[in-house]
Amino acid sequence: MKSKVNPLVSIIINNYNYELFLEKAIVSAVEQSYENIEVVIVDDGSTDSSRQIIAKFGTQIVSVLKKNGGQSSSLNSGFQASTGEILCFLDADDIFCKNKVEQVVNLLNRLKWQNHHILLNNFLDTIDKQGNVIKIDLVNEILSAPGEWQFLKELTGKSLFFKDEINLLSTSEQVYQFAAKYRFIPYLGVQTSGITMTRSLAEKVFPLPQESIRISADVFLVKAASLNGRIYSTNYPLTKYRIHGNNSWYGNKIKKEFEEQKKFFLELDKFLNSKLKVLNKKEVFYYMQSMVAKSYYRFYFDDECDFRLLNLAVEVVKWHLNRTTMHFFLKTVVLVASFQYKRLTNVFPS
Repeated sequence: MKSKVNPLVSIIINNYNYELFLEKAIVSAVEQSYENIEVVIVDDGSTDSSRQIIAKFGTQIVSVLKKNGGQSSSLNSGFQASTGEILCFLDADDIFCKNKVEQVVNLLNRLKWQNHHILLNNFLDTIDKQGNVIKIDLVNEILSAPGEWQFLKELTGKSLFFKDEINLLSTSEQVYQFAAKYRFIPYLGVQTSGITMTRSLAEKVFPLPQESIRISADVFLVKAASLNGRIYSTNYPLTKYRIHGNNSWYGNKIKKEFEEQKKFFLELDKFLNSKLKVLNKKEVFYYMQSMVAKSYYRFYFDDECDFRLLNLAVEVVKWHLNRTTMHFFLKTVVLVASFQYKRLTNVFPS
């Protein structure tokens, strides 16, 4: 039977070769002010001293030691090993504030979480390699970047994740209506360590696809969750996100090959469409023929992407014609014209 006030909370830590930070992450989990917790640590085939560190905690934690398979496989294993009614996720290079679980349980109780599928994002402070607080607005960096987040307001009617103590970002109905028009949905979450979800919602999301998805598993997690439940945020800073130079997301300068990036989105389309099929809804996702694909074509092909951009503009308005898609079409045509003019002036200088 579910506990209404004092539910069991599972903290799922995923780790791969983070011996420098792992112990602090585990300590921040086991020393929570909220007592009814289980800490599940998944080691994804580390080759450093991570497993010796994990062994030091004995029966304080549930350890899952597996061969290397990537972040998706780690989260899948952690979910399978967990039993909590509420799940908190923690990357091994980050730490939880001492009252994190206590605060999210209080917030979820106010939302009557037993009757809803809920994902809750909390605000994150940033720390450096040594644990010193540094001033970087992660959320603003996400929302001000080109790409899918610029459409957040059109989906939710809001542009701020952390306006209030409890902020409803979206319902599953809103998210599907947006997807049906535009063939993608914005990422309605923060970094993995700022995400909490009810088990009832997690059961609709897991397992995540594992083939070739070694990082960015949170994209699959959050987007599938937004199709199946309500997405909330809180302005409480309950997580410390560590910036150390080797983060998988922040400051990552590695440029993937275009075909590799395309494969990632095709896998995402397949996964999200499978969730729609379970919900008896039309399969609509096709990221590389949606408005957000424009930024990828420009990134990879610069001003030599005329045909791709024109084809994309046509596909977008063919799929759904409204003010937003028509505006996108016109802007894209003007952009391509500017590329061609630039080439002509280079060939025939005045």
